Amino acid sequence: MVLMVLLLAICIGSFAFHTLASKPAMLADIIPISLFQLVFLAAYMRLAMGLGRLKVIAAMSAFFACGALCSALPIALNGSQTYIAALVFLSILATSHYGHS
Repeated sequence: MVLMVLLLAICIGSFAFHTLASKPAMLADIIPISLFQLVFLAAYMRLAMGLGRLKVIAAMSAFFACGALCSALPIALNGSQTYIAALVFLSILATSHYGHS
């Protein structure tokens, strides 16, 4: 249910940002996307992969560190370099989960 509410917030925030292009609209776009990433990754690791809380906390800490490193990359991706961490972690989780299936 939380993910569905966040998806609705993403839709509203994205619409606002891409029509108004203001600072508050940008935050309404970015914050729900970030929260969705965090909730999804934690829920996936906990529920689908069956990882314990400490492993989820450790992985989420690594996700934050990866996100900080990716946001500091000197590449021109129009601000999207912060999403590299999500791509990396989804790839790792998919590979790990596939290997355990």
